[in-house]
Amino acid sequence: MSRRRVGIAAAAAAAAALGAYATASSGTVVSVSVRPLFTVTAPSGLDLGKLRVKESASGAIAVSVRANLAAGYRLTVSRTPLSVADSPIALRIPNAPSGATLDISPGSEVPIPPSGSVPVGRRTAGITPAAGGPWNGRLVVGPIAAGKPGERTARVTFTAQAPARPTISATVVVSLDVDNGKGH
Repeated sequence: MSRRRVGIAAAAAAAAALGAYATASSGTVVSVSVRPLFTVTAPSGLDLGKLRVKESASGAIAVSVRANLAAGYRLTVSRTPLSVADSPIALRIPNAPSGATLDISPGSEVPIPPSGSVPVGRRTAGITPAAGGPWNGRLVVGPIAAGKPGERTARVTFTAQAPARPTISATVVVSLDVDNGKGH
């Protein structure tokens, strides 16, 4: 914890930007404690609607990592097989957030295998913006494999890892409805 003579309003604003809290004592002495901040968020679901066998679809995905960690973090993606009959799922991200680096080819569809994980990118140091570092892209599913018509789902998990911090993740449930051309 460090103490500096600053205006209370300035200290409170700085503390809020860092995900910290501030306490003031008499005069203009303000004590600020900065708590480690490390979160990852993503939409809980992505509905791709109705598809037929051999068709593909994609949907926008926005994953945000917020961190005030000096050592940065790494982001990976993994998935479960698509229920009923697995089909390819890929991730396409055109660029990394400011201050971060992509570990995948920018704008390319990178297959996500149903086992293991794929490195997405990393931030080597520094504090992310208050709203987080946005990893914006698309999840691409297909071509859809043959199998029983009806709903199919898979879980796509984005995991962030940082030195000396617990691993954190956010999962997106990808769903679609396979139509066999007979109204099912």
